[in-house]
Formats: sequence, structure tokens, C-alpha cells
Amino acid sequence: MEFELDGPFAPGSKLTSRVPGQEPWHSVIREVHAETAASIEMLLAEAVLRFDWRFDELFGGGTRITQRLTLSGENAAAYAEEVAIFEKTVPEGMKKLAAVLAQAEADSRHAGSAG
Repeated sequence: MEFELDGPFAPGSKLTSRVPGQEPWHSVIREVHAETAASIEMLLAEAVLRFDWRFDELFGGGTRITQRLTLSGENAAAYAEEVAIFEKTVPEGMKKLAAVLAQAEADSRHAGSAG
């Protein structure tokens, strides 16, 4: 799984997830609570897949990311099998996503110091 963030990690920015052999999945960042939590929604046909993340600083350094997925809406059952891939790929996918977010943060800091 690959991720691409279009803009800063902030409400309104878009996130694209690519799974080999499938069409890209597009999401929108809905909420960001400075360094503690974030919510992202993937709008599907008559359904929404919501990712709620919590960030916890670990003693001795590092951050634990906890993710909760919620599939809802009138057509949610039609996506249950496809969404199940996220359950299988979450640990590796979160590592890749963390790297993308860290790069976006570094780019944001660099842009802020350049101006």
C-alpha cells in the first residue's frame, strides 16, 4: 500500500491510498487536533469509511498511533470485503503513512522558515 498527501496534514487536505490491483482510494482530512488526534473520511457511493487516529507520545521517545475504522452508510455492506484489506495491511500501512506525514511536517517547517 502506498500513500500520497496533497498538502499539509490539515483539515481539507486530500490523501490518496493505492493498493496494487485496485483503483486508488481518496480521502479528506476532516479534523486534526494538534499532535493528539485526527479524523479522515473516505467518501464512497452512499457510504463513508472513517479513520480516527490517536497519537500518544511514548516514554523514551516515539509515538504510538492507534487507528479505529468505521464503515457506515446505506451502502456500507457493499464495501465490507474491500475495506477488510485495511485490517490486514494496517501495521505496515501505518508505518508508511507515518513516513509520509513526517515528510509533510518537515516540508511545512522548511517552507515556513524560508519565507
